[in-house]
Amino acid sequence: MKIFCRVCNLGNSNYKHFDSQVYRVRIHVLGTKILEATDYADALIEAIAFEKELNATEFTTIGNEIIENVLDEDIRNDYSLADAVIRYSQYLNGESNYALLKKDISVGHRKELLRYCKFYSQNVHKKKNITKLRVKDIARDEVSDFFKWADNKYKEKTLKKFMGTLKGFFEFLIDIEEIDMRNPFRTYIVKDTGSSVIKTIIKEEFQTVLEAVDTADPIFKLGGKGEKKNLYRSYLKQAYKLFLLTGCRREELVVMKWNDFHNFNKSVKFMYIDNIKVQRIKNRSNILSLLQ
Repeated sequence: MKIFCRVCNLGNSNYKHFDSQVYRVRIHVLGTKILEATDYADALIEAIAFEKELNATEFTTIGNEIIENVLDEDIRNDYSLADAVIRYSQYLNGESNYALLKKDISVGHRKELLRYCKFYSQNVHKKKNITKLRVKDIARDEVSDFFKWADNKYKEKTLKKFMGTLKGFFEFLIDIEEIDMRNPFRTYIVKDTGSSVIKTIIKEEFQTVLEAVDTADPIFKLGGKGEKKNLYRSYLKQAYKLFLLTGCRREELVVMKWNDFHNFNKSVKFMYIDNIKVQRIKNRSNILSLLQ
């Protein structure tokens, strides 16, 4: 698959005509197809679909056009695991034909969902090629291997997030993509290690936390390639104090403005802000009611 310029009529041109560039895919049979996509992820999906069309029609083409209407829905959504993760990413971002179904979630949560899907794909790829493994063929072995890996590496709360995310990923394939299959993550049991203990600290301990912002070593060594990252931020002290005084969530705190604070009397102030979590639930309910 290469970049093709419609003006120069050449592949890998000198990039003068950006508005006329598309992705072009070549299959080693007579005939080529110029893709409509200008984004690499969309182009990759089109290329995979084109290859499946060629296989389904026994590589029959008319000029540069594939014979139309020869595929049924089962072939069109017969994704590999790699294909499916790309489609899920587009769904979460509301791209392409998923614009109407865009989920009202934060960027951080969206990245987290895709990160868990990536971990699962990497785990499966240890034994099977995820570009060839059909999602319909994912069975108990692939789920069990991933569960054992995650169970040994992460605590109960994170493990539940992993399993819930992947259950939602396959629900997307079944409900939105309409793939006829059972959800391999439909049933699972995460061992309960007991409820987490919420600890409180006294004023002196909180002051120690604030002092540590200036005195502790801010350089943290990440896992994997051992990358070092400076975690110091000049606003940390003020942020911690605001968390203590307001009880806000992170996403509520970062958008807080001075005009959100109001005087109740000479000694008491109160703040008036939107409850982001409640507002998100209301918006989702309104959308669902419109669709019914």
